[in-house]
Amino acid sequence: MFAAQEAKDLGSREIGTEHLLLGMLGNARSPLFTVLTEQGLTLAAARDVVRQGGAADAEDIRDRYEEDREALRSIGIDLDKVRAAVGDRFGEDLSDGWGQRADRGRGRGRGRPHARPQCGPGGWEGPGLQAQVGPDGIWFGPWEGGRGRRGPRGRGRGSRMSEGARESIRVAVTSARDNQEHDISVERVLLAILDGADPAAVAVVESATTVEALRTAVLATLPEATATR
Repeated sequence: MFAAQEAKDLGSREIGTEHLLLGMLGNARSPLFTVLTEQGLTLAAARDVVRQGGAADAEDIRDRYEEDREALRSIGIDLDKVRAAVGDRFGEDLSDGWGQRADRGRGRGRGRPHARPQCGPGGWEGPGLQAQVGPDGIWFGPWEGGRGRRGPRGRGRGSRMSEGARESIRVAVTSARDNQEHDISVERVLLAILDGADPAAVAVVESATTVEALRTAVLATLPEATATR
């Protein structure tokens, strides 16, 4: 899947809205690809923007870790030893995403449950609505691995989505239902991303155009817009 592969290649532990955008830019067979490129967006340039944002986030995480390590040391706790013990026992680096770990338990145990689309017989949010979009699916590209471009690529657990990405999918599902569509189109997902104004996605868009200009271009491709011409 293009978005998942982009997240993996850029060293992200989750699929964010910026990776969904990269996935759209990586699927030249999609009509949306033309809209994006006409707005000046390219996959290579967008990757650079995401990579720069990821480097800044990593620096912030390191700074927070160092600050907390010094604070804990003042009360007799060696954070490096705790980190090593967690790594030996669970195989996880405690410093990964330091300061952002509160979201990881959301929906588990006694925490508040996920707000997620309901999946009915026909797909997400009830009968008839399909989670797959065209030949390549909602993730804007074929699965990794397998035989040929469209062969299934690994069946292991994929990357989790960020809250912003999940919310964009939820909004796209609602929009598709409201317009009596049986597919969750990439155009609906992109509009949801733009409306959500996730800073990472906005940075990608504004590296080449404006959010409003892109929204207008995408809206013009929707069935309700073309029907009035």
